[in-house]
Amino acid sequence: FGEKTLADVGIAPLIDLSYEEQVEVRQARVEKALGRLGVRVEALVRSPRESGSRARVKLRGGPGGLGFHLPGSHTRWEIPPEELSRIARPELVEMAERIGGLGLEGEVEIRTDGERVVVVLDRHGPVPKDVNCSVGKKRKSGDPVLLVDGLKVSPTSFLQVNLEVNRRIVDDVDALLEQAAPARVLDLYGGVGNLSA
Repeated sequence: FGEKTLADVGIAPLIDLSYEEQVEVRQARVEKALGRLGVRVEALVRSPRESGSRARVKLRGGPGGLGFHLPGSHTRWEIPPEELSRIARPELVEMAERIGGLGLEGEVEIRTDGERVVVVLDRHGPVPKDVNCSVGKKRKSGDPVLLVDGLKVSPTSFLQVNLEVNRRIVDDVDALLEQAAPARVLDLYGGVGNLSA
């Protein structure tokens, strides 16, 4: 794939736009989708991290290292570290570089709570014993549990992709609940339960 970028291969099609342009495109898409339902859309919540904000990435292991499974194909793109750093937090990029040459096969998810990093494999593979790793839900090495807003997040639990925006969502829900003062709140499949808590 030579000198291709995340936008060129379809993984992050807006990444080569300025952050302002990305926000405008996303705003227009949300307005179009929800406008049909009669929902008014206010300004989108911006991430305080304009790049390198993802707290989890799903990669594919294979000959040559880790890469992305390209949309609509069976092709794996071995992602250069400088491209991964455009979307992923630095600690994820560092872990991808560390384990990339170990010969891992299959799906490899790397996640973080902003401090600790966890590797989740879909099949057994060689990882250093000091890496917090699980194969599916089963612990392989270290402690593959993250701590997000005081809640323990198991290796296969849903985790918002942007930790700072997740914090903002929790704060906004808290403010709405305080204002509405409901007698009961029903949380239907709210991920790890951070909104319920």
